[in-house]
Amino acid sequence: MDRIGKTRLHTIAIPIFLVSAIAGSTARADAITPWSGASATAQVFVPAADATTQTGPTASAASSKTQDARYYNFGRSSSDDPNKPIYTVPVKGSADAQATGRADGLLHLDASYSTGNPGSSPAILSPLPVAASASWSGDRALVVAPPGVVQPHELRLNFSVTFYGIAKTPGPTNGLTITANGNSASIDLPGPSTSTYVYPYGFNPGSLGFDSKSSHGLYSVFRGPVANEATFHVDLPVSAKGFSDPFSVGISSAGLWGLTNNDNLFFDLNDVTLSLTSITTKDGTLLSDLGDTVTFASGMLAPGAQAMPVPEPSSAVVIVAGIAAVGWFRSGRRRRTMSSEESRPMDLPIAT
Repeated sequence: MDRIGKTRLHTIAIPIFLVSAIAGSTARADAITPWSGASATAQVFVPAADATTQTGPTASAASSKTQDARYYNFGRSSSDDPNKPIYTVPVKGSADAQATGRADGLLHLDASYSTGNPGSSPAILSPLPVAASASWSGDRALVVAPPGVVQPHELRLNFSVTFYGIAKTPGPTNGLTITANGNSASIDLPGPSTSTYVYPYGFNPGSLGFDSKSSHGLYSVFRGPVANEATFHVDLPVSAKGFSDPFSVGISSAGLWGLTNNDNLFFDLNDVTLSLTSITTKDGTLLSDLGDTVTFASGMLAPGAQAMPVPEPSSAVVIVAGIAAVGWFRSGRRRRTMSSEESRPMDLPIAT
């Protein structure tokens, strides 16, 4: 093969190799089952089996509905003459939930309902709930210590839950439930405030426990200037290879609507957001301050970490095309140089 042929083959082989490498990495990524521990559910006036649910690397679910609640009053019952009037009252409900895969705002949900005033002595059977839930399950952290630094044997994931909410419901007040690695805590929503009394939020630490809790003290149908907040943590052992035990967190809420005499009812829990705020040792030292790098099996970035830019497939094609063009241009220059050398008169030796 002549020099030109060798140059062409060498030049063309470069982009073909790059294309093969890109295609090969894509195939390998497709062959690996992606992490799919995110879940979101929204349920509005339907049985749990008919709720809207999504699972995957991230998840989102939403539902809304308005329906007329039929009921009997003034001593009437469902066994009475069906031609007698049956009273109705509108009930509105909505719910949505997300598991985002981002440390800031990892889980989010909203849930609300409202009923009209039914008048006197209503009675209905088996009201269905308005519910929303979001969870992040089975993720693991990988800790890499810098050279010469001892790797931690455990880490602490610190979380916060911020929310706004109010409820005026029959029976026990509906609220928010927080879960983490099999432990749970709950927060009861207050009733509407009056001019003489402010109803407090009920922070129930349960088996999970709260590191701190705060409420803004304005309980009305309007959002307060500052979100209510509760914080908690999860401690995880870390193996000699740097892998933590798995962790799971979740938030959920269910408002069970009903009717009451001569009044309307409502339940409103909105902007509930669970965030991973920091990763520390048990004494509160940030792992990043120790030089440790933390990544997650799910691909979630640790708080404060910066994402590395990844070229889009179209950008990769442009890069390959650019390399091919450069190679072809260089090949052309070599061909022209060789042609000029071949056309130059040969300097023959002069016999002496």
